[in-house]
Formats: sequence, C-alpha cells, structure tokens
Amino acid sequence: MKCRAVIIGSDHTNTLSLIRDMGRNKIPFVVILHSEDRHLCVNSRYVRKNYVFVEQTKEAIIGALRKIRSKAERKPVILCATDIAQYTVDFYLNELEKGFYCFQFNHQEKKICTMMDKYEQYLFACSHGIKMAKTWKIKLKEPVSFPDDIEYPVIIKPAISAFGLKKDIESAKDEGSLRKIVHKLVQKGYMEAVIQQFINKEFEVTTLGCIFSKNIDNFTFVLKKIHMFPASGGSTSYAKNMMTTPKEISQVIQVLQQEGYQGLYDIEFFYIDGHYMLNEINFRNSAVNYALKPHGINASYQWYLYCNGKDISGFEKNALKEKYNFTIYMQLCLLQKKEIGFFTFIKEIFRASSYSIFAWDDLRPLFKMMMNVAFIRERFLS
Repeated sequence: MKCRAVIIGSDHTNTLSLIRDMGRNKIPFVVILHSEDRHLCVNSRYVRKNYVFVEQTKEAIIGALRKIRSKAERKPVILCATDIAQYTVDFYLNELEKGFYCFQFNHQEKKICTMMDKYEQYLFACSHGIKMAKTWKIKLKEPVSFPDDIEYPVIIKPAISAFGLKKDIESAKDEGSLRKIVHKLVQKGYMEAVIQQFINKEFEVTTLGCIFSKNIDNFTFVLKKIHMFPASGGSTSYAKNMMTTPKEISQVIQVLQQEGYQGLYDIEFFYIDGHYMLNEINFRNSAVNYALKPHGINASYQWYLYCNGKDISGFEKNALKEKYNFTIYMQLCLLQKKEIGFFTFIKEIFRASSYSIFAWDDLRPLFKMMMNVAFIRERFLS
C-alpha cells in the first residue's frame, strides 16, 4: 500500500482540513473515519476511495491502524483530528511508534492520555506558574460529595473529552443546580467529572500550530474569536488572527516544548483583566486549521516533512497580515437564531479570507452538506 500519512477523525472540518492539506501536496494517505456521517470528508476531491469507517472506540481505531501498518511500504505519519483518535494513538504508543510517526511526549506512552484529563491539565498549569481557572475533580458515584472550597458559578464537564460529549458540558449557579447536572451525568454513565470556576471573560482566543524538536523553531498562530456557536461560548464561528503572540500564550508553548511534546496542538485561552488565562490544551489538529491557508502556512504538511527528515526552515511560519476566517454553517446557525444580523452576515462573508468547508478547489463537501436534508434539520432547525 502506498500510504505516507494516516488521518484519523470524524466527519468534521478538523478532518477535512487535513485531507486537503495532504491532497494539495500530493501525499498518499488513508482516512480512518470513526463516524458514519458522509456529509464532508468522503466527498472531498482528494479522498477518492482511500477511507475506512470504524466505530468510535480505541479498539476499533487501533484495529484499523494495525491493518494499515501491515500493508504500508514505508512508515506513515499519523495525523489526529479528534480527541479519541489522539487518545488511542498515545494509549498504544509503544506499539505504534514502531510503524508510524506519532504526536508524543518524549516517547512516553499514555502521557498525552493523562494530560487529556482536564484536572491533570490544571495541575500541570499550576506546577509551571500558568494561570488557569480553579478546577476540582469529583467521582460520579451516588451520593456525590463536593469539595468545600467550590466557588460558584461553575462549569461542569466530563473529565476526559475523548469520552465525553460537548452537549454534556453545563453551568451551575449554586449547589442545587450542580447536583441536578451531576445526577444527569451519573445516569449517562460517566465515572468522573471536573468542575471549573466560571470565568467572566472579555473574549476567547484559539492558538494553533506545531512543536518540533527543541532545536527547531516551532510556530504559533493566534486567532481572536469574534463570534462563537453557540454564542454563549463554543466553537469558533468568525475570527481574525492576531499579529503578535501574547507572553502568556508563548509561555504555555515553551513549557510544552521543554516537556518534550512534539506534534500539532490546539490551545484555548480566555482574556480577562488584561491577561490571558489558559482554558484547555488539545493535542491534535485544530478545527480552525483552515485559517492558516491564506497566510501560506501549512502546519500538518510541515509536520509530515519534519517526520520524514526534510528541511522545513524555508517554510512560512508567521502571519504577515490581519485576516478573517468564516465558518459557514456556524454563521448560518447564528443568523437563523437571530444572534447576528443579515447585513453582518454578508459583510463578514466578503471580509473573510478563508471559509472552513468552502474551498474553490474542493467544492463538493459544501454542496453535499447543504443538500442533505437531515443535516440541515439537525444544524439549523433543531
């Protein structure tokens, strides 16, 4: 099998952006999709038929990787687009490193798995002097007891996002509402959860990029979120890149590099009272990876070349101009819910330089998505 890269993800823009990155650079790849949705990725002109569907479990994903490795002519690069994908790769790192290039912390198996626990991230941040909202971890076994020093309001979420759903993240204003949310999580089968102090932020930023070895300059790309979906706090819908990297953000990247992390990353920060506060670290490709293209930056391709021993010193790593990024279906959701106006929607379309699903060289995913009645009903009418 002529396979130089393996992309693992769901039918989402994270995965689609990696498909386009590899396809545009003519890198032979295979896609492992752990969802049965067929709106985006399988309709890309760059995919053809080089994809497999598996269940969203680490057992199914590792099974697919073993089959690919047994047929691959050379050592492929694994590119993860989802948390469950990266959790699986790191869980089986000792085995997979023999046949693949992987994101990792100094070849330590399960190190990323540990760091994907939001409470472990909080302890990691505290140990390095990085500001982060106060965080507590609880066992979800009735009767559930809470720490005495909880400060309300709070956010409660599954401890490890790889095994949780975004819709199960909720806020609580007091202990009574917190107990109701915890009871629902127990009923859904969660074993642990983290409780985080609610931060009344001014805005959020997403930081994406790639960390190479300690003797190679990494690069960091910072996006300020202008709109999010849901509007109360969610995924990036409309954003612009920042021309400089704040010192608090640089500190986090430097600490990760010093600790031996190598690979792509997606890190969220809150801006509050003149400072940036860490929200969470994701050890995978970013959903806003598409925002790099107008600047001539390609994080995943540089990582691919780096893994294969190629010189990456001549590649662009900095944003040279302020540009805007538009996520089409999220902006449509905000428009439909009247959280942005029609003229704002149109103005931001023309102001943007990148559009997530939309790409002139790969139009079919957008058309297929918009023609899918079930998708439209779920996204815009529910």
